[in-house]
Amino acid sequence: MGLFFGKKKLSFSNFPIGVFGKLPFYKDFLYSSFGEPFSDLRDCFDAGFDGITRAQHPRPYVSPARRMLVYLPKHRIDLVLSIWESDDGLRCFPFILAAPFPKKYKTAPFPHFWQALECFWDYFERYYQHLAKMENPADFYKNVRGLSHSLPDKTIDEWPEKNHVRARQVRDLLEGGRMAPLALSDLDALEERDFLRSLSALRENPNFLMWPSPSWRDENHPAVYAYFADKGLEDLNFEFFLPEKPLHQEPEAEEQPKLDQSISQIKPSAEPDDESEDITDPNCVPDEAPTLRESLSGLTAEPVTEAEANPNSEADADLEEPTLRVHKSEIGFDSEDSKE
Repeated sequence: MGLFFGKKKLSFSNFPIGVFGKLPFYKDFLYSSFGEPFSDLRDCFDAGFDGITRAQHPRPYVSPARRMLVYLPKHRIDLVLSIWESDDGLRCFPFILAAPFPKKYKTAPFPHFWQALECFWDYFERYYQHLAKMENPADFYKNVRGLSHSLPDKTIDEWPEKNHVRARQVRDLLEGGRMAPLALSDLDALEERDFLRSLSALRENPNFLMWPSPSWRDENHPAVYAYFADKGLEDLNFEFFLPEKPLHQEPEAEEQPKLDQSISQIKPSAEPDDESEDITDPNCVPDEAPTLRESLSGLTAEPVTEAEANPNSEADADLEEPTLRVHKSEIGFDSEDSKE
């Protein structure tokens, strides 16, 4: 964590956010990318949830909402993301927000790593609630395209040492190169906290993790799992998003729908359906959306640097669109820190 360790604070550079999915106000997919890593992630999620649909799983497809970190070996970058169940009234497709995760916190001690993730996840939740209030694509893209986001510094909470038995099991599985599921429904809130604090003994932070949104404890879920793994994108199984079976009553593996087990086996879908607008091409955007060359009210035009879009790589990145800097308060919501 470098100099920030001594100051006992987490400090963040500006970062872009990629969006993909459906919201109720618009019949087609909404999409804005900050570069090839997010575009590849979009293709994987598009293909993965297409597989969920073809397997005729009942809705919801994402329950509860999930918070994740995924390492993309191809790009040598970690993406932090959140995903929510959503649809347009006719078709169901989750809504995703993702951003590059700083390498300095990926390699930091687990308490700093986890608290940095929570800063992004909490920001994503507020940003999602903000975007969900949009009434048309034009307003949506004004609040998405070309924006550079920022997080306030956060004082690090020092964690006392714990030695939860479930954490020892997860550590053993991870260090053995295996997927480590955790039945969170078996733990109460205090045990969950002690479990996380016990992960301070991890030698390396996971390359893949899926954790439920905190609201899951207030919702009616028969079972909720978290997942930890060490490979990254290939550890992603889209059945993880589906509502879990009740604890201790899981069906045998052969009874499960035969979806591809890892993202590495999923091929991106060829083309969007006929009703969708292909906005992967930056020259092809919805008529209602502002172009990137237009001046957006309240924003200061300043292209984001390549380092913000891909902080973990020195290689040239083919960024799909220039980025304008804007503090979160300028797009209609503030963090809890800024209210104090």
